[in-house]
Amino acid sequence: MKVPLEINYKDVKQSTEVSAYIKNRTKKLEQFSEKIIKCRVVIEKAVQHNKLVIFNTRITLCIPHFELSTHNNQTENMYKSIHNAFNRIQRQLEDHHHTLEGFVKHHDSPSIGTVARLFDHDEFGFIECVDGSEYYFNE
Repeated sequence: MKVPLEINYKDVKQSTEVSAYIKNRTKKLEQFSEKIIKCRVVIEKAVQHNKLVIFNTRITLCIPHFELSTHNNQTENMYKSIHNAFNRIQRQLEDHHHTLEGFVKHHDSPSIGTVARLFDHDEFGFIECVDGSEYYFNE
């Protein structure tokens, strides 16, 4: 990465183990794109309800001309929240790479036709397409 990894803890005690885990996961992201400019990870306590602590991890990943982000990775386990967030951002990065490389599915254009025969009393008919094929339709 051109810019160092930025890790922020919001209402969460900073941990060298968690930071090491995040650095390891960030290095794995570089396998999918060498053009990562910036990565910002925020770990926060999202909700403390009924003495239950919920963690949330937000990741913002900057690549040329795009910014990918993930949020709403709320779980009771901090590592699981981080894991889920990195899986989501990795998927976005892979999808972006596939789009740039042209590996995106292209759907056929819808067929165009005219009503060839219509049977009002039975409420059905046939549509004839430009290529001569016919398709049945009903109410």
